[in-house]
Amino acid sequence: MHTQNASADDFKVAAEQVTGLNLDQYFAQWYYGQGFPILNFDWKLQLDSLLITTHCIGSAESNPVFNFNLEVLLHLENSRDSIFKLPIFDTLQQFSIKLQSSLASIELNTDYSSIVSITSNPPVLNIISETQSQMAQRVSVYPNPFYDSTTVHFQLNSKGSITELFDLKGRIIAKWFNNDKDFVVSDESLKQGIYLLRITDKYGTNILKVVKEKK
Repeated sequence: MHTQNASADDFKVAAEQVTGLNLDQYFAQWYYGQGFPILNFDWKLQLDSLLITTHCIGSAESNPVFNFNLEVLLHLENSRDSIFKLPIFDTLQQFSIKLQSSLASIELNTDYSSIVSITSNPPVLNIISETQSQMAQRVSVYPNPFYDSTTVHFQLNSKGSITELFDLKGRIIAKWFNNDKDFVVSDESLKQGIYLLRITDKYGTNILKVVKEKK
């Protein structure tokens, strides 16, 4: 029996026949193109709207712009969760989403995490800057969950580091400047819930989830 290897073009034709879609752009950027998208996701609340600014560039000069849909999952306090698909096709874009209820938290679809580098400001619940193993080599937080206080421990020199505490609505709760390997995060006014610590030092930025429990 004679067999012949299929080419990428053969696969493209077959995929188009099965899906009924034109896959020219998909193959041009993801198969034949070079590099990967680097996406900055900036957001803020303004009255009853969520304002989003995205800045996306390619890691390779030969492929400066990528086209894909970014899924944004909004957890709302008194309404059903909502998913919005943002079409990313330009370097700088702005979006406005009217909220039906108070925002509890945001998550971004991380299905692209292996091919898209995403950072968020303020941080969102499911986006971190490094893998957990890399993070553990540089900084750790214990105890976590905590009742009254928790300690941030740096494995390396942390002189000049900045630690910021955010709630899941993107509001900054507190900010600390640190020059020691250990320092204590303590705030008796913190309510029970999930918070995000953004720790910035000369080695980069870490985003860690911490949980305040009720006694």
